[in-house]
Amino acid sequence: HKALKKYAYCLVVHRISQTQCHFRILALSATPGRDTKSVQHVINNLRIAHVEVRTEDDPEVEKYTHARLIERVLCQASAAARDLEAK
Repeated sequence: HKALKKYAYCLVVHRISQTQCHFRILALSATPGRDTKSVQHVINNLRIAHVEVRTEDDPEVEKYTHARLIERVLCQASAAARDLEAK
């Protein structure tokens, strides 16, 4: 997600907050993070005060999704991939 670290979104919010006490930002994302901690970083960086969540099971969303079969296949990373990840 681009609302982490020193990406432009974070810098813009920081600059706005230096000159304005009250401002609103609408942030939409299909994938704000893969775990609670990363989502919390986005919330903190964008100074989000209110969060609404929709999942594929929500009635508002369900009518726009199609049935699918998800098969999770776990495999071991190659030595080259592990080397890249370590850098």
